[in-house]
Amino acid sequence: MGYSRGVFRRAFQVLAATALGGAVAAALATGACGTFGADADVPDAGAGDAGADGTGADGASADAAGEGSTTDGGCAGRASYCKTPPCVPEVFASTKSVNGLAVYGGWVYWTSDTTVSRKPTAGGPTDTFANNLSGTGPIVADQDGVFWLARGAGKIWKCPLTGSCPAPMLVATGPAVIANEAIGMAIDSEKVYWAAYGATGGGVFGAAKTGNGGAVSFSTEVGEKFIAVDGTSLYWQTNCAGAFSRKKDMSDLAGPLPVTCTSGQGGLALSKSAVFIGGDEVIRYPILSGGVATLALTATDGDRVSGLAVDCANDVYWTQQIDGAPSLVRMPESAFVPGGPVDASTRETLAMTPRTVSIVADSSGIYWGAGSEIRRLLRQP
Repeated sequence: MGYSRGVFRRAFQVLAATALGGAVAAALATGACGTFGADADVPDAGAGDAGADGTGADGASADAAGEGSTTDGGCAGRASYCKTPPCVPEVFASTKSVNGLAVYGGWVYWTSDTTVSRKPTAGGPTDTFANNLSGTGPIVADQDGVFWLARGAGKIWKCPLTGSCPAPMLVATGPAVIANEAIGMAIDSEKVYWAAYGATGGGVFGAAKTGNGGAVSFSTEVGEKFIAVDGTSLYWQTNCAGAFSRKKDMSDLAGPLPVTCTSGQGGLALSKSAVFIGGDEVIRYPILSGGVATLALTATDGDRVSGLAVDCANDVYWTQQIDGAPSLVRMPESAFVPGGPVDASTRETLAMTPRTVSIVADSSGIYWGAGSEIRRLLRQP
């Protein structure tokens, strides 16, 4: 389909499981009912969280160019959104555009043009969180605040969760951000991370959430897009040229790094046991052991997937065309048999919607960007 081939990389940090703490978010990430967070079910060191998709007390959010997945609250099992899908989504909010989307603590946050806005998931008016900004991009949130990229200025900013923020705090800036368009963001208990995509000088970067240190480079490859993080590792999707990885403590990863490629770059999301990457197919790559499982798109699908997210019930969400109709779909992770066939018959069309790279979820429902709208499917009792 003319897309560059994408790859997922993984970086490890040697940590004791008891040292894992704080909210952990992934892009594109895990769970409509809970992401790895302060009280999350975090795997042992070396395992991963996103995608998006892990269960957190309040959840955390991950976003990559608007793509991400998040969770909030306890998991109540597989979500039902309507009696007979495809469902009719509601327009949760109208805006100029949806450049980034996150959900945390009962609020949906988004960037649009020069503003950061939020609205409670329980309903109510839209609150302009910050305005008069410079070209906003992806956004993430956790208990430490709301973080977003100002693309035009090449800076990452932070505001507290308390409400209106007339004076955002500068977290990171520098040539790595200014020279490239950062389109993926993720967050853990200590740092905010971003992936910068550019013809030259791209890479994966991180900075302390407190803003008291400079940006650290984890990769200087070209073509990074979607990014996710868990308690031990960084994951990103990029081109298939070469292989490079670093731990979060910046020491080199010993031994060869497995590489999985997919045509195009359509998203990256984490479940408790696997990384999902999207492009012209959806690939499940096990974090610890097991075989790779690939869902190949058919000729009638007609488009690559985008907006990957995984919820706490281990359902995988994305948008794609099905028989010419743009759709929001989901499949159970169990359909991706390690080393075996993928049961494509379990793919369910949840709603008809334009393609998006912004899908997030919490215990109230699933949210996504659709042009100038944020749409939602409410979780049914």
